[in-house]
Amino acid sequence: MKRLFTAEAIEQLAREEETPRLVLEDGDIITPLARDRARELGVILHYPDGEDPYLPSWSAARQAAPARPAPPPAPSPDADDALEAQVRALVRARPDGRRST
Repeated sequence: MKRLFTAEAIEQLAREEETPRLVLEDGDIITPLARDRARELGVILHYPDGEDPYLPSWSAARQAAPARPAPPPAPSPDADDALEAQVRALVRARPDGRRST
């Protein structure tokens, strides 16, 4: 469900929290005035992908932002085969000699 954050919501958050921070989710909407008030009041905005989607690509702030880390590599099929072989060996070597069904 989308949430809408206005300047008034940011001001209330700044009054109520000692270290005000707002974790935004995909689909959330924050008005430009609310973003400005957050900056003025020191409210930390956490965007889902780590970047402010409202900053244009040519913006110095966007260019200075740390790059997002690359996603971890997908496991190779060979790694899956090796893991399966290890599990099968452990099942065969059960101390009671029974196989699980």
